[in-house]
Order: sequence, then structure tokens, then C-alpha cells
Amino acid sequence: MKRKLFPFLMLVLLLGINKTFAQQAKTVTGTFKAQVAKCPAVKLIDVNYTMTISPAKDNLTIETKSADEALFSFDVLGADNKVIVHWTPDAKTANSHSFDISALTSGSYHLIVNNTRSSSSKGESKISNSQSKLHDIPFTK
Repeated sequence: MKRKLFPFLMLVLLLGINKTFAQQAKTVTGTFKAQVAKCPAVKLIDVNYTMTISPAKDNLTIETKSADEALFSFDVLGADNKVIVHWTPDAKTANSHSFDISALTSGSYHLIVNNTRSSSSKGESKISNSQSKLHDIPFTK
């Protein structure tokens, strides 16, 4: 009886381990270039990013780091290239954001990083509607 039960228990254990591994977070890292306005000229900077997808928590987190302050907005696009989720930070210091992706069905998506141009008015930085695509990070849910 023990010999017949052992293979069954091993199969149950292996299936449980595979399910655990499937729920682990996936991390993608990379670098892209961005132009930032530095009076009196425009400066080209390197921006490092880390994108983490946590299937168990149904969220996607993007974090950007650069030597200079820069303002980026983010779009999650579906297979039809339509914007599903959009986020623009309130300040240049906001370099991390988590998206709730629980409503997304399984499939392929893109996280688009946009360079959001800001203009100054009376010493305050304002976000304009002018954006340009900087980087495309494909991901699967």
C-alpha cells in the first residue's frame, strides 16, 4: 500500500510546487534614453527602470531612476493598441507607481513610457498634454 501511495503523494507535491512558482513575481529591468530640458539647452539622460508583475497580487509596478529629475507618464496598452490604464505623476519626484491589473484578462500587453514635457509658470512646474513615446515594455499577464 505504501508503494502505491508514495507516487501519488509525490505528484501532489510537484503540482503544488508548480502552482507556487507560477504565482511568483516577474521582474524586467532595462535602460532607455530621455531628453530633459535643462536651461538653456536640452540634455539626453539615461533612465533605468524596473517593472515587476505580481500575478498573486494582480499588480504591475514600474520604478524609474535617473541622475536628473524627469517627468514620465505611463500607459498600459492592450493587444488592440488602445490605452487601458494611464498614469501621470503629480511631481518629478514620483518615480514609482503600481497599476491594478486584476481586471485584465490573460494575454499580451505593453507598458508605454512617455516623456511628459512640463512648462514653468511663476516658479511652478505644470504638466502639459505634450507627450512623446520613449520606451515600450511588453509583458504578459
